[in-house]
Amino acid sequence: ILKKMRAYHILMDASSIQMTDSPVADPVKLGFDVLSKLKCKFPKSYGGRTLNLIANLIKIKMQSSKWTKETFRKIPVSKNSTDAAVTKMLDKFSTELYFANPDLLPMGIIRNFQLTMKVGITAYSPPAFSAMGFIIAAVFGDYKTAEMLGEVAVEMLDRLDMQAPESRTRVVSYCLIFHWQQPMTKITDMFQPVYRTGMATGDVESAMFALLFGFEMSFISGERVDVLEQRALSNSKIMKDMQKKTFHDMTNMYWQSMLNLQGASECTTTIVGETFDEAAILTRETKSKDELFLVLTTFGAKVVLASIFSEYQPGADIVIDHFDVAMKQFLGNCRVYLWTSFGGICCYAAAHERSSNRQKYLKTARKCRKVIKQWSSSGNPNSQHMSEILNAEDQWYRGKINKAIATYHNAVELSRENKFIQYQALANERLGMLLHECNGGRESTAAIHCLNEALRLYREWGAMKKVGLLRTKIDELFQ
Repeated sequence: ILKKMRAYHILMDASSIQMTDSPVADPVKLGFDVLSKLKCKFPKSYGGRTLNLIANLIKIKMQSSKWTKETFRKIPVSKNSTDAAVTKMLDKFSTELYFANPDLLPMGIIRNFQLTMKVGITAYSPPAFSAMGFIIAAVFGDYKTAEMLGEVAVEMLDRLDMQAPESRTRVVSYCLIFHWQQPMTKITDMFQPVYRTGMATGDVESAMFALLFGFEMSFISGERVDVLEQRALSNSKIMKDMQKKTFHDMTNMYWQSMLNLQGASECTTTIVGETFDEAAILTRETKSKDELFLVLTTFGAKVVLASIFSEYQPGADIVIDHFDVAMKQFLGNCRVYLWTSFGGICCYAAAHERSSNRQKYLKTARKCRKVIKQWSSSGNPNSQHMSEILNAEDQWYRGKINKAIATYHNAVELSRENKFIQYQALANERLGMLLHECNGGRESTAAIHCLNEALRLYREWGAMKKVGLLRTKIDELFQ
């Protein structure tokens, strides 16, 4: 069986993209069969596999409270060829499950993790440990244990004297785990080395993920718009050369969004221009997971733009229609911050406008606020300011004006301390509008100060189109 492993891997690759006339057209079925021959067996029925998965998740949850880094540092490196073959096949098998049956994805990851604990570290133990950290964060909300597993996975790479999926291990740890407990500003610098390693080792997929996730985290962290626009331009060229269409489309979408913010496009929340046309993406039927990700990522960017350009109702309508699907598909991904924070602002602001959908907007806004509150309660340093912004919005809606003003001031300060400049600008703008409303629409020194501060911050961030629109709005309010 070991002599046939290379052939089985090639056959699984071919089956997964339907390039074979083999009667084995299902790569997941093939994976189960090969693993069985390697004496790594799973229940045969779907129900049995589901029960097995649930039992293993419960077992992992019970064991995780006893884990320390020393627990894993004591695991020896395995030199057994059979162990290496099984863990490599489990790694490939987990990838196939992700596309074919994501509900069972943890099954392969957990088995690989357990096998490492039993027989020792192989080349495919690091990605199993980082993926295990992702599962613990996503399923149990245990972000500290998840962070520990991500760090252990990275440490394992240094212990191995053989080639391992380094870029994939680091991408999962950096993008899906570390941001729950570490400042994003600390993580963003890690993606360029991952990109270079991926390209050098032939792991182009992970290299493209590193470019994309690095861009997204930089945006959330408050990088200047002009810097992001140039990075998107550079990334787009690379992805086009590598013929990675979905990555290329997502990057072009972000590129056009940055052009909208700069004022290089006549549009605000419609993402259309020289680099991207949202109509070509949002009006077609989604036939694959990649296409669904592209659609949801585009909708997420539109929500961000709607919040920044104060076009709250269209943004809120997107959140109502797509929030639950987006949060499920982007589980653990940094894009969830965009949907919850900017989406929550859109929904609260739309509810303020007393439209016919007010209750729907309010319900969704409070759902966003609840999610972010849970992150903040777990010590997430990237969500504290977001939580305070939505707390202030909720207090404003409920008529607790003094509390809302105090909470908004706190949100401004938290955003400033952590250098989330776009959130600092947005919090100042919303606070200025609250103070203006409290003063019955009459001129207010405090309101003017907050709005002018928002104007300064948007200019510093590089959102020049927003600067022009807000300048006009201030003149209209206080002429």
